[in-house]
Amino acid sequence: MDEIRAQSKGWKTRHFEEIKFYHLRPEGAGIGPLRTASLHGEIYYLTGGGSLFFALKFFHRVIVGKPFLLGGLAMLWGYLRFLLRRRQRLVTPKEAQLYRQILNRRISTRFGQLFNKIRHKREAWSVS
Repeated sequence: MDEIRAQSKGWKTRHFEEIKFYHLRPEGAGIGPLRTASLHGEIYYLTGGGSLFFALKFFHRVIVGKPFLLGGLAMLWGYLRFLLRRRQRLVTPKEAQLYRQILNRRISTRFGQLFNKIRHKREAWSVS
């Protein structure tokens, strides 16, 4: 949230790839994987994330998440619970819009990378 808020105010932010950070315990080890997944859904709602990115995230969790299937359903439950209660979001509409733009850019970048990998493999096959 702090990064979204800073960017919405015109500040430049960046990530430092050279700084390595190692978690000593898996995320959610203290509260369990289902509660952690539910919490991710709640946070996604509170930060104003978009429906396309959430749908992709949900299907990814259902297919490859741990625990299988239940992790995605728990995340969906956390999101819908806050949505149906119309909980107040932690960000302004402007900040939510910026967050959705960031996530949509991430989707287009990943699909672009995937498309390029497929294209390069096809080119390598046609040369052989």
